[in-house]
Amino acid sequence: MQDLERIAEAARETARAGKQVAEVGRHSAQLATRITESLVQARAGAQTSSQEAEAVAAAASEQLRAIQDLAKGATELSALAEQLSQALRFIRGGNGHR
Repeated sequence: MQDLERIAEAARETARAGKQVAEVGRHSAQLATRITESLVQARAGAQTSSQEAEAVAAAASEQLRAIQDLAKGATELSALAEQLSQALRFIRGGNGHR
């Protein structure tokens, strides 16, 4: 009879241990699901950041072209002003007086 009681107790302990293992498995599965969801969100965030970075780079490129165009225009304007100044000197007789 004592052997049967020990066997029954061992069976109960085994059943409890099995339940604990199953519970740990459920928690692990829930954790894995949450981790996967977090990774999906992180990936989406990274893609959004990448797209935003590309948009910023494109805007910066456009700004650079605009600045280069302005610099070119300023250089041309400066050259035109110099030509106008030379023309005025020529018209005035070279010394600035008529």
